[in-house]
Amino acid sequence: MDDITYRQATPDDVVALLSVMDLALGSEDETVTKPDELPARIERWLPRLSDPSIIFWVAEAEGRVVAWTRGQQPIPCHRTAGGVEYEAECGRGIGKTLWRMMWDATLALLQPKNFIVWSVPGAIGFYKSLGGTESEKRSFCDTEPLDVHTAIVWPDASDSAHKLL
Repeated sequence: MDDITYRQATPDDVVALLSVMDLALGSEDETVTKPDELPARIERWLPRLSDPSIIFWVAEAEGRVVAWTRGQQPIPCHRTAGGVEYEAECGRGIGKTLWRMMWDATLALLQPKNFIVWSVPGAIGFYKSLGGTESEKRSFCDTEPLDVHTAIVWPDASDSAHKLL
């Protein structure tokens, strides 16, 4: 089994992050991003990777990004984290390791009272396995692609941290 390394993401990772997201949201035969859309997506995502208030971690295998996660405070009453990984990498513990790193970094930086993840349908089971519960559903206008997400909630972040993994 390949060694997995974890590190903070940099702006140089933007294309790899978008590729992983496309594979997670699309299929083997199609990606979410059309070639003519890529420059605009890169332009939208680069500021996020340079923003110190947004936490990004990546997992690499054989020198390529295979998974990533992000945590940020987009609106005053919510803390969010998002993670994406190649389906081929599932079952190797990468998602749980990235989740633990994101959870710890988010608790340290943002000190949330609760924790909310806006999940795509395919990841709901993963977040529920970590103790989250489903809440409301919502569409986000800046989501790429536009999709309905489900809120997965941990009502007391400080109490839940030791129970996660």
